[in-house]
Amino acid sequence: WPAERFAAVGCALLEQFRNVVLLAIGGSGEQRLCGELCAAWGPRSHNLAGRLSVFASASILSRCITFIGNDSGPTHLAAMVGIPCVAIFSARNAPGQWEPLGAHHVVLEHRPECAGCMLDECVHEAKKCLTGIDTGRVVREAISLIESRRRPCLTH
Repeated sequence: WPAERFAAVGCALLEQFRNVVLLAIGGSGEQRLCGELCAAWGPRSHNLAGRLSVFASASILSRCITFIGNDSGPTHLAAMVGIPCVAIFSARNAPGQWEPLGAHHVVLEHRPECAGCMLDECVHEAKKCLTGIDTGRVVREAISLIESRRRPCLTH
């Protein structure tokens, strides 16, 4: 999913929730990209890319209210520690094949006619399965997950 869309989603969430802090997480190869996202998001964001082990990442993620990411290791790690995810998937695989385990996740996928291509590199279709997922949809799903986690639990 394009980086500028992640930047826009983060800005929208920072506007919507005055007490939210955004964390950019990933491997050392993503430090520059995550730094650019944090520059767009401003002082209520932190670039943790390349600075954490898998175990430290799991610990940090377990304290988050929601995770937004591509079909990637951090998304699956967040799901594994019980954090609701908005997972943005390409349509290269069959639906449901690699979805995050557990409940309360939203998998966003756009399935154009080239779905199921199994291509690692999308050259001819300009990643339309990913670019077909709009920013507004991701923001709406993230807001819904955040608000559901912020409500007090009522027990009888």
